[in-house]
Amino acid sequence: MLLTNTISALLVLSSAVTFVTSKKKVDYCSKDICPKRDHVRCGNDGSFGPKCPKKAQVITITDELKRLILKTHNDLRKDISAGNYKGLESAKRMIELEWNDELAENALYNAKTCVYAHDNCRNTKIYKNVGQNIAMYMTRAVGPINYKSVVNGILASWLRQAKNINMKLIEQFRSDSGGKVNNFAQMIRASCSQIGCAIVHFSSNGKKSVFFVCNYSSANIPKEPIYEVGPACSACATGCSFTSPGLCNTEEEKHLLKLKLKLLGLVKLKLKL
Repeated sequence: MLLTNTISALLVLSSAVTFVTSKKKVDYCSKDICPKRDHVRCGNDGSFGPKCPKKAQVITITDELKRLILKTHNDLRKDISAGNYKGLESAKRMIELEWNDELAENALYNAKTCVYAHDNCRNTKIYKNVGQNIAMYMTRAVGPINYKSVVNGILASWLRQAKNINMKLIEQFRSDSGGKVNNFAQMIRASCSQIGCAIVHFSSNGKKSVFFVCNYSSANIPKEPIYEVGPACSACATGCSFTSPGLCNTEEEKHLLKLKLKLLGLVKLKLKL
């Protein structure tokens, strides 16, 4: 997809369906965190990958960039919740997103591969179904890169995928829906409350690349709804957000996870009986 402004750049997008920094050391190789695949941090010392050029560098996600990322997502989620998108019904129990440092750290491990691909697993001890959006921005333009402009352009391109989504997909997500809608679908995953992103910049053969990775605490699941239809901020067990009207507050996801664990415990107890 070509972006046209003061420079011409190539933006490659993708999303995959596949989680608060802890002071305690986390065993990311634990099968409790990633039962089927290796975690991106398992056996990884955090160095740049072998495919990275020598002068690859981590770009700090400033408070300004965090605000941009959060505002873009939460404004979208408020609009979806209110039913302001043509062809889409309003959403109940849509949760406000907040920044999560551990998700951002995990995203950086993928970004530091300098390879445009999703990692196999980026879960945490709390969030066991972490989603991921990625984008690669490339340009041959001379001069410094405006990272705020790049991130804004990437987010805008994800938002444009709204034209490819419909209620059939909202009610039953398909993992094969591809890059035409997956980024947008991840942005509006109702039960998601946490996001963390990372940026790595590198140059090769006169071409500058910016690898942008965002991890989300809850990924869409095939054959399950992206969100459930209902009035905005309805069914919020922990209350509505004061900062993002129409959304549940950020504690809602943890509440849902506790309910799920409680239910699993009851099921296991019944099986034993």
